[in-house]
Amino acid sequence: MKSHELPPMSVGSARLIYPLNFPPEYQTPVETVRAKAESKFLKAIPALLDFESIAGPPSDIKCVKKAFSCFESIVVAFASQCLRCAWQKDMAEEEICLMRTEFVLAASDHVFDTLMPGYWGGRGDEHTFRMYLSERLQGSSEWEKRVDALEELDDDMTGPLGEAWKAVDCKDQKERERAVTYLKLRVLSETGQRLPFAEIYRQAGYKQTVGYEWKRCHQPPNRKAHKIFVKVLTAKWERGTQKRKNFRNFGFKLTPL
Repeated sequence: MKSHELPPMSVGSARLIYPLNFPPEYQTPVETVRAKAESKFLKAIPALLDFESIAGPPSDIKCVKKAFSCFESIVVAFASQCLRCAWQKDMAEEEICLMRTEFVLAASDHVFDTLMPGYWGGRGDEHTFRMYLSERLQGSSEWEKRVDALEELDDDMTGPLGEAWKAVDCKDQKERERAVTYLKLRVLSETGQRLPFAEIYRQAGYKQTVGYEWKRCHQPPNRKAHKIFVKVLTAKWERGTQKRKNFRNFGFKLTPL
C-alpha cells in the first residue's frame, strides 16, 4: 500500500464507543450522522490525494480539514442528543457534560484510527491529531450553540412535557413557557438553528402582542389563536432552503404531526 493510500473500509465498519450510560435510543441519530460523514470523507479523499507521489503538505492539510469536518458532524450530533437527555431529564447536567467530554475523546480516537492511517503516519502521533481536533472544535459555532443551550437550560424548564399547556383555559404560565422551551431545544437539536419566539408567533400568523398573551395565559383566552399556537408548537420543524430577507436564520418548513 502506498504511503498516501487509504486502507479499504466500508462505512460504519468500525464501532464508535459511546459512554456507558448514554441511552441506546439516542445513539441511533448519531450513528446516522456518522455514516453520512464518513461516507462523505471517503468520497472526497481520492480527489485530494496524489497516490503516485510522495506525501505533499497541501494534500495533508486538506485531508486533515476533511477529517475535522467528519469529526465535527459526529460530535455535534452527539451534543444534540445530550440536549434531549437534558430537557427530558434522563440524567443530570453534570453527568451529561462528563459524557460529552468522554465522547469527544472517543470520537477523535475513532476518526484517527479509522480514517487517518493511510497518510497520517509519520506526521505526528495521535495526541497531536487529537489536539488539532480539540482546538478546531472550540471555534465551531454548531458545537458552541449546543454547549451554550445546555448551560442556559433552567431546571424548571426540563422534564417530560405534559398536556396542561394545550388547554385553552390554561392558567399556568410556566407550563406554556416549558412548551416553548421544549420546542426551541427540539428545533436546535434537529436542525442546528436557534429558534427565537418571534419566529413562533410569525409562523402562527400573529404579531408579538398576541404571541406573548398566549404564552402568558392571558384571560380571557383567544381561542382561535390558541388552536393555531398548539398546531405550531406540535408540528415538525425543518430548516428551510432559502435565507429570509432581513432575518438572520434560514426560514423553517412546518409539517403537522
